[in-house]
Amino acid sequence: MRALGLKPGEAADHATLQNMQHLQEAFTFFFGKGSAAERYYEDEAGFNSVVTAASSLQNAQWYIGGNAALMAQKISSTFPETEVMLVGPVGPKLLSLLHTSVKVPEKALIDEDEVHLIMEYQKNEIWGGRSAPVANRFITSHDESNSHLLMQHVSAFFDTLASWDPDLIVLAGLHLLDGHEESLWQKKLQGLREHLKTLPTSTPIHLEVASMADRNFTAQVVTQLFPFVDSIGCNEQELAFLSHAAGGPHASMYVEGVAVQPDLDKVVDIMHWLLTSLGDRLSRVHYHSLTYHVIGVRTDRWNNTRQAIAAGARVAGQQACMQLELTPDIVELRMPRDVRFGDDASLTYDPTQPAVGWQRGDVSYYFSPVLICKEPLRTVGLGDAISSTALIYSEFVR
Repeated sequence: MRALGLKPGEAADHATLQNMQHLQEAFTFFFGKGSAAERYYEDEAGFNSVVTAASSLQNAQWYIGGNAALMAQKISSTFPETEVMLVGPVGPKLLSLLHTSVKVPEKALIDEDEVHLIMEYQKNEIWGGRSAPVANRFITSHDESNSHLLMQHVSAFFDTLASWDPDLIVLAGLHLLDGHEESLWQKKLQGLREHLKTLPTSTPIHLEVASMADRNFTAQVVTQLFPFVDSIGCNEQELAFLSHAAGGPHASMYVEGVAVQPDLDKVVDIMHWLLTSLGDRLSRVHYHSLTYHVIGVRTDRWNNTRQAIAAGARVAGQQACMQLELTPDIVELRMPRDVRFGDDASLTYDPTQPAVGWQRGDVSYYFSPVLICKEPLRTVGLGDAISSTALIYSEFVR
């Protein structure tokens, strides 16, 4: 911000960023909440000047970007016996950073990398008289290849599926359509939905949700695409906005401001609405927040969920601290021992068996607190690591 000559000022959310003032206001808005957010920067020249300023900083780091690439990298590096095909716009720098076992088809290669700028901050860091309540990050990009879902990459993806015959399909990056004109995203969503209809239901499809700001667009993603996938992953901000945009329960939670530790009963109500109101196919929702995670599944479709929620919660601390062994001096537990998950229901978790499960109708829910890294070294890609790790531990009933 200093390199750009931006000084602290007003805090305001913007669906898209049109200039430097919007960048300053949106960053300040989410920084004060400690909420993860991502916003599209409309002006290409303006965004390029932001990237130039960031690249000039001594502590700037180049890292794998994009939800799909991060999930592919996490699966390949953690589970080397897996075979992963990454289909999407991959530039030369991204290609050089990927794990050697990640395969990229030639159709997916582009001449220049798309850059996503991630600004990370620590807990209690100060900006404009505001103190960050938790460590988190703000992301902005002017990603033309992904945001327009160029048909060559969509076609390459589905062409690859014909010969690849995968055990799991992961979709990500839809949020980059957010902020574009409605005619564009309507066409792209409809095209993607028609492609999804052609896939066999014996192969599970997971859709990783990311930060969105347009209510109409988000409502269309929920109603048009969620019924054609088996699983979704999202954080507290994203889950609250899904409900707000598509008319779900506790819709005011997003407007009032999502707490760092949202009420478990409200979170479960929204998850249950997603799992019971969008048809028969969506059968798994993985919710992750700073302090706790919940996975809701239809038990006739998914097994091993208790182990999956534990693995996802563990990797959150490991990746944030960048250390495999989590010791009491580097992590902390912020959840109370007793938590409510319904009007007349509560649970007490045992530290030696922290993954707790319960039933609500045809849906089973599994909860785990998170050992939070006290001084996180990296927040980018945390949700992708959580979702991809838990997916590999999950068993899909074909």
